[in-house]
Amino acid sequence: LSVGGAVKYLPPEILKPLRGTDRLDYSKSDNWAVGMVAEQMLIADDNAKDVPLCYPQPIRQLVSGLLVEETPLRLSVDEAITLLD
Repeated sequence: LSVGGAVKYLPPEILKPLRGTDRLDYSKSDNWAVGMVAEQMLIADDNAKDVPLCYPQPIRQLVSGLLVEETPLRLSVDEAITLLD
């Protein structure tokens, strides 16, 4: 399988595909990348694991929802927009 993109922003399902998988699921990989960028923008400490409480709850939920490792449970674009409405 051929994988492209900056490794730091690749989601778990692309970095470690399931055994026997002959097709990669890119359906929510961009969502993961947006979550990674948002997390980097909001977290000043590289050792921190969560977005600080000084940010509103919807922002924290957005970032954590975009960084869910299980692809089916990761926020879709529509879910992310609804969360911020």
